[in-house]
Amino acid sequence: MNSLNILLFSFLISALTVPLFTDMAVRLGIIDIPDERKIHSGHTPRLGGLGIITGVFLSVLIFCKTDVHYLYLALANMIIIGIGVYDDSRGASALQKLFFQALAATVVVFVMDVRFEFYIPWLTWLNNDILIILVTYFWIALVTNAVNLIDGVDGLAGGISFMAFGSLMVASYAEGGMNFAVSLAFLGGILGFLRYNLPKASVFMGDTGSLFLGFNIAVLSLSSSFKTNTVMSVVMPTLFILIPLFDTFLAIVRRLLRLQNPMRADREHLHHKLLDLNLSMGQTLMVFYSLSIVLSGLALIFFRDRKLYMVLLAVVILYVFLLMIKFLNFANLGRLIGDINSRIMQERSRECLARMKADKTGFALSTGVIVLSTLLSALVFFRSGSYPQLGLTAVLLFFMTASVLLAYRVSSVSELFYSSLAAYWLFFAAAYYAGKEGLAVLAVCGLCVSIVMLPRFFRLSRVFVPFDLLNFFMVLSIWVLSGKGVYDYIITVAVSLLLYIPFKSAFVYVISHREPENVKEIV
Repeated sequence: MNSLNILLFSFLISALTVPLFTDMAVRLGIIDIPDERKIHSGHTPRLGGLGIITGVFLSVLIFCKTDVHYLYLALANMIIIGIGVYDDSRGASALQKLFFQALAATVVVFVMDVRFEFYIPWLTWLNNDILIILVTYFWIALVTNAVNLIDGVDGLAGGISFMAFGSLMVASYAEGGMNFAVSLAFLGGILGFLRYNLPKASVFMGDTGSLFLGFNIAVLSLSSSFKTNTVMSVVMPTLFILIPLFDTFLAIVRRLLRLQNPMRADREHLHHKLLDLNLSMGQTLMVFYSLSIVLSGLALIFFRDRKLYMVLLAVVILYVFLLMIKFLNFANLGRLIGDINSRIMQERSRECLARMKADKTGFALSTGVIVLSTLLSALVFFRSGSYPQLGLTAVLLFFMTASVLLAYRVSSVSELFYSSLAAYWLFFAAAYYAGKEGLAVLAVCGLCVSIVMLPRFFRLSRVFVPFDLLNFFMVLSIWVLSGKGVYDYIITVAVSLLLYIPFKSAFVYVISHREPENVKEIV
């Protein structure tokens, strides 16, 4: 089982099938129509989550030896997918969704025999099978619906789920079993979908996707890695998905205090609060992604060294985050943020774009930077002789991935930076596997192209976007799994960034001459 094959294949299938399901949703009229509660303005197709599902199922089926345990998990997922598709197409009530979630949970609890295992010595009356089963049912329903509820901003549910599965992948790495492989498949599937879902989204995952992701986070977090026979077996999975759980907890408490139905939808979730401060969708994502990275890091530290203060620190961070939102709203700083995001940035954008279009030398240099950094990194990677470790299939899948990423017309900010995603991992792979000489060559090249692009880099206002935080999360995860020393790994990352940042700047310059309207938000 080559883990890179699973990740890349799931990514490719997801990236290629999401447009097919988008077209199908349009033909069938499965469209999300804006209303007073929703924040998008246009009619957007649903069913994008089917692309994630297809990538996950096919990659696991082709590259993994599945046992009966995971066939039962597939059966439970079919129930979740069925109610999700029904909800997206015709609409399902909260009770209908809860019923089918309970049905799927029954397969997990009684057929797969997956459940919490905890023992509380000072409360012996709680240590019985009935309570454990009820807690497991509650956990699966809670996490499934928490991910569904947080799916209110383009890329939010997908990005937070990506980090949850990444944390689960790292936690299950020592076992090296199916949980690790399935988590990798989810990472690839979500990444392929996010190409179409980051602001401004061309498709939504719908309840089909969000229920599927939430359900599998809940089930995989109940893996044997967490069965400590103590109350900590409940605490550890909670840390991996803390933001959606916190948001759901606040929503339920808020509605109960107002004597409202706790299942009733409203526009007072955490992401709505940030948007009410006039933050853009991209800025809101950056806040949530940054917070999720910090909490995922605490969860992994707690997983390795079970200290209670890590849990308390995570709760304090969320509480401070909530207080900051309250303070910003109370201080009425939304108008100032709105002015910065609209009037000031738009004026700067027009001026910078005009200078970039007139800079013919910058266009020529940018083209040279893209060609030089890409070819040199590929040469160093193949000369290192390390690619046999990855396997021919993985190398071929990587270059197919690069082709998919770079071969389409860039029509939004997210897609523009998504296009450079493959380039970063080419730079990273070259730096990771290169010997001392190869690393020195890459460092010199990176330094040269950085100097060339430095004056043009400062003309861009949005060089770092949500996808870079997902990249950062994956870099941290790879470090935990690789066992490399801190010093060596920092050098590897620094060299890859020396190539990547000027590459992105150069990419913006090239696009600004061909499709200037698509980069005006960046400059």
